[in-house]
Amino acid sequence: MTIHPDFIYHHRATANSANVSRVLIERVISRGEYNVETGEFDGGQTLPIYRGFARIQKVAFPTNRDFVEDAAKFQRMRVVISFEENELEPKQFDTHVNDRIKVLANTADPAKVGKFYYVHGDESSSVAWNRVLTAQTNMKQTVG
Repeated sequence: MTIHPDFIYHHRATANSANVSRVLIERVISRGEYNVETGEFDGGQTLPIYRGFARIQKVAFPTNRDFVEDAAKFQRMRVVISFEENELEPKQFDTHVNDRIKVLANTADPAKVGKFYYVHGDESSSVAWNRVLTAQTNMKQTVG
């Protein structure tokens, strides 16, 4: 073998050093009841999947999804997280479509703190230095 089997692990620390934002990834178990007065859902349940450092990048320009009775503007994001640095349960997590990503800290762009993105896909590869998630948000998507 020309490449050592632990080659990918050697580079993970370097790749992780670019993860300077912090996120919480949760699986929504139940949305709860919609509160008309606050415009939010009350009493929902979530399961925390990942909390720790991340790199958040806009992937492309927003795209429009138009239907006769409805329209939405979607923004795709790339969220890169570490395999080893999960503060909740190291090395024991997986993400699913529609898991919710909340931005906890972003020193480069503090206005993004509190924003939510939803996992759309997992782009990790067989030589994965980080877990790379495709996420998206839209103007109509609610927090709960």
